[in-house]
Amino acid sequence: MCSSRKLLPASLVVALVAALLLGLAPVATGDDGGRAKPAGARARSIVLDNGLEVIVIEKSTVPLVTIDVVVRTGAFTETETTDGLAHLYEHMFFKGNAALPSQEAYMRRVNELGITFNGTTSSEKVDYFITLPSKNFAAGMKFMSDALLSPLYNADELDSERHVVTGEYDRNEADPNYHLRTAVGRALYPGTYHRKNALGERKVILSATRDHMLDFRAKYYVPNNSALIICGDVNRTEAVDLARALFGEHAWPEGSDPHREKRTPHAPLVASKYLIVEKATQSASIDCVWRGPDIGKDDRATIVADVFGTLLALPTSKLSVALRDTGLATGAGMSYYTQRENGEIHFGARVNGDNVNQTIEAAFVEIERMATDPTYFTADDVAVAAANLQNDWLYAGEQGLQLARDLGFWWAVADLGYYRDYLDEARTVTADEVRAFVRRYVLGKPHILGVLCNAETKARLELTPESIERRVAAITRRAGPEAAVTSYRLGNGLRVLVRRDPGSPTSALSVLFDGGARNVDEGREGIERLTAALMLAGSERWKRDELRERMARLGARFSTASDYDVTHTTVKSTRGAFAEAVKTLASCLREPQLDGAELVRIRDAIVNDLKAEQEDPNRKLWRNVNDGFFAGHPYLRYPSGTLEAVPGLGEKEVRAHRDRILRADRMLVVVVGDHEPEPLRALLDAELGDLPRGDGAPLAALPEFAADGPLINWTEREIPTTYFAGKFPIPAIGAEGWAAARVAFTLLSKRFWDSIRTRHALSYAPFAGASSYQSNYGYVYVTTVDPDRCAQIMLEDARWLAATNHQQTQIDAIASQEFTRLFQGAEKPDVHALGLGRAELCYGGYGQFYDQADELRAVTPEQLRAAARTLFRGLRFGAVGPEAMDEAGLRALAAGPRAGR
Repeated sequence: MCSSRKLLPASLVVALVAALLLGLAPVATGDDGGRAKPAGARARSIVLDNGLEVIVIEKSTVPLVTIDVVVRTGAFTETETTDGLAHLYEHMFFKGNAALPSQEAYMRRVNELGITFNGTTSSEKVDYFITLPSKNFAAGMKFMSDALLSPLYNADELDSERHVVTGEYDRNEADPNYHLRTAVGRALYPGTYHRKNALGERKVILSATRDHMLDFRAKYYVPNNSALIICGDVNRTEAVDLARALFGEHAWPEGSDPHREKRTPHAPLVASKYLIVEKATQSASIDCVWRGPDIGKDDRATIVADVFGTLLALPTSKLSVALRDTGLATGAGMSYYTQRENGEIHFGARVNGDNVNQTIEAAFVEIERMATDPTYFTADDVAVAAANLQNDWLYAGEQGLQLARDLGFWWAVADLGYYRDYLDEARTVTADEVRAFVRRYVLGKPHILGVLCNAETKARLELTPESIERRVAAITRRAGPEAAVTSYRLGNGLRVLVRRDPGSPTSALSVLFDGGARNVDEGREGIERLTAALMLAGSERWKRDELRERMARLGARFSTASDYDVTHTTVKSTRGAFAEAVKTLASCLREPQLDGAELVRIRDAIVNDLKAEQEDPNRKLWRNVNDGFFAGHPYLRYPSGTLEAVPGLGEKEVRAHRDRILRADRMLVVVVGDHEPEPLRALLDAELGDLPRGDGAPLAALPEFAADGPLINWTEREIPTTYFAGKFPIPAIGAEGWAAARVAFTLLSKRFWDSIRTRHALSYAPFAGASSYQSNYGYVYVTTVDPDRCAQIMLEDARWLAATNHQQTQIDAIASQEFTRLFQGAEKPDVHALGLGRAELCYGGYGQFYDQADELRAVTPEQLRAAARTLFRGLRFGAVGPEAMDEAGLRALAAGPRAGR
């Protein structure tokens, strides 16, 4: 029994890379194979009344038969708390059951029937297979039915098998390459690696109980989520009859669909990451992974991907010549792993000597050539690769066991239709499709690249994630994302940024009004929020109800929000409806209806939201903090409004404020989508080019936070816990010290989690963070029954951060995590547009939106310590809870980690 991180179907996946590392590869043959039919083509299936699919392949080469039960489960169905149950269940399958109640009886029957058996757990399937003499077929079917349908899960056997599985962990962890694969996998799927980790987690295995096994079985081991594959010297009709008798509805009732609830997709891989895994190994290895196409989303691309992998496995492969034949690597190759949820493209190499950098460079040079050189893959090359794919299937079909398991893989991750059409599809793949595949999924696309080496090699070659990243960036010669942005002004001076995203089916246009709180006079808090919302409620051309109908027909969506620095009005639509959507938004801005009844409705909604803020202790907390921290600063004029100001805002105030902000010198238009910048200019000129130019007077500069407010604003409220938070000044994005402060906050937040939450169990949710405003601030937050003790721990943790010599690798890991968070939403055009717009207006230029990640990566341990020493200076606090806090402790916290030391 084993868990397999990659099950190897005929599609040449990870084992292909392993074979290449040993210098092995399939050899192209003549045309005879092209006309031969794989043994799997004889497969016939029937679905029983309970949903079980029975697949039979008659194969009488030898008097043997394989019985394979396949279940659509595995790592992809697991959570962090169940990571490993699929694997443990697989091991327990071959234990006692109602018919054979002990392991001794079970093994006796195995020997009597001449059975060989095993099982595997992979990311998207679990299967159990036995092979035995065909004369014992009926008994073998009964044997398999008993094991599947009546397991006992004896406590002693479960405890014993847990140790067997942990032994499998030990074996894996003894292999340095396991640590490389795991590190790359965790980076590829941050937060969801458990859904790719078929081996599971040791702690889950050790804590699993019989009830866990029963729950897992009840959910996934249902006939309508399973297949029974029979391959060998049998009669199909008799096999189906026997399957119906032993595995049918009366024995195995249909269950609920375990996949009816859609799983949250893995977070998109929006940026590349490079890592070094240091282990005691004699030779360095490289593992690089890209996200590839998925079954069910782009089936054709998965076929092209397999042809691509086979091309690179051929002995004549240019990649092989560039790496192996030159002596850079003793083995290297690329392959694709077919999956329903996140297929993967792998490059692997075992480096010869100290050629780590040269191997990486050579591999990425070849990737660029694959995508751009029309002679890299010829039509003949692709034909040979397709023939080799078929040959692989023919060879796999020689043995009934392998044939059954390959067919089970395709049944689990795709379906039998995909399997039957596979070779015909592969024969039609062209060289142009392969090149397009490389451009779409590999060249310049986010990837995770890990290098496994020992400490001496790492030091001798001066290997760091940054050094690898620089080499890859130089080789791919791809322009940074900033190069995709075009900037110009309309005739009235209105600034426009256009970020073209070729192939994107959706687009967004955001109009940003610069100023935020600086546009709001005291006593008019909420006016900008009300004005923006009312403008989007209807225009003179399209009144409220007409506008709603038009937006529904266009499939377009409006959004608006106001913060301390910026207010935006945004429209998002499909690419085809974009021009009409832009006209609609422009009409609302230029000639809003400003209907009195609608104004009252929107104003009442804002008032109700502000009342809810007062009732919600968490939201009330931040208002308390802000009242003290923003004292004397424009941010105190809340864009969201106040209960004192909003009820008095009427049509007169809205019209005056619209005139105040609707001027080209205070506005920025950002477009993200598949649009050529210049043709777009004509549309924008027609729709927005007649807005008032403005006088060009700059906004008043924002002052520093003065910390003039009270140390703490406390609201007494009889609730079970105290809500406690504080804010203090930090550098703005792009300013000196900002990146180090951002890394410091991430480390501090992790420290709070370990200390306040885990070690002291004082809070469910302690954290620290950094805002993203022109006048910037950091913050700390906790809900707790002992806020004074939490404040003391926060100060202790800040002192720890300031005194600790953190390793560069730790900072790099934090920077990479922050990079992912920064860009996680940027695939959405409206989020991307707002990010570019805020950077242009608030951080010194739109390029800063993309530069933040590089600044985080450049942070050094010395800069981190310097930032940590400034934490908390100028803190002002807020609290909501049953008791006032100790001000002496708060003053100590506000003095910062270096005070009094």
